[in-house]
This record gives sequence, structure tokens and C-alpha cells, in this order.
Amino acid sequence: MRVVTDIFSWCRREIPNWNAISISGYHIREAGSTEVQEVAFTVANAIAYVEAAVTTGLQWMNCATDFVLL
Repeated sequence: MRVVTDIFSWCRREIPNWNAISISGYHIREAGSTEVQEVAFTVANAIAYVEAAVTTGLQWMNCATDFVLL
């Protein structure tokens, strides 16, 4: 997660209009999950990224607006 939070910080500082990360559950679905599991894992990943960002001192709303959920 350190790499991810470093990317969040760098993007926020250097290219603020950039979507720092795309969060997708497509690969989970392709591996055999149900639709509900796909959505659940995708949302869980998003929550984990926000929690990691907050732990490093980033504002959660700044990070969350940079996410793209696919």
C-alpha cells in the first residue's frame, strides 16, 4: 500500500486533475466470483485505499475524488 499512497500524494501535488487509480472488480468476476462478490471486493478495495491514504495523513475526500470505480 505504500506505493499506492505515495502515488496518491504525488498525483495530488503534481497532476491534481489526474485520476490516481482505477479500482475494478472485473478480474475477480472473470476468476469465477458472483456479481455480488465482484461488487463487494471492489468496494472493499476502495475502502482499503482510502484507509491507507488517511493513515498516511492524506485527506480522505481528496483521495476519494481521484478514484475511478470500474
